Amino acid sequence: MLMRICLIAALVLGLAVAGLNFTMVRDKIQTTIQQRDDFHATADKETAEHAKYQKLAKDTQTKLDQTNAVLVSTMTERDAAVAQSAADKARADDSDALDCRHTFLPQAPLSAAPPRRRLL
Repeated sequence: MLMRICLIAALVLGLAVAGLNFTMVRDKIQTTIQQRDDFHATADKETAEHAKYQKLAKDTQTKLDQTNAVLVSTMTERDAAVAQSAADKARADDSDALDCRHTFLPQAPLSAAPPRRRLL
């Protein structure tokens, strides 16, 4: 009889421990599953954002390269225009110097021609 009582007590205590263990472990398992899902969702989100920003950086780099090419060509054109302007100025200064040397020659008087009428 004592053996039956011990066996029943062991079964009841075993079921109690199993029930208590199930409820305690179940909460921990659910918490762990939730943390795992949150981690994967965050990782997927960050991966998507990383890909988006890499594409944005690539597009920005392409635009920057195009802008630099335009800037280089514009600076080349500007330098050519400045050089042409300097050459024209030097030529004009030389022309003024030539005109100043020949100022002693008499110039022909301007004719008093009547002003021209504009046609509408």
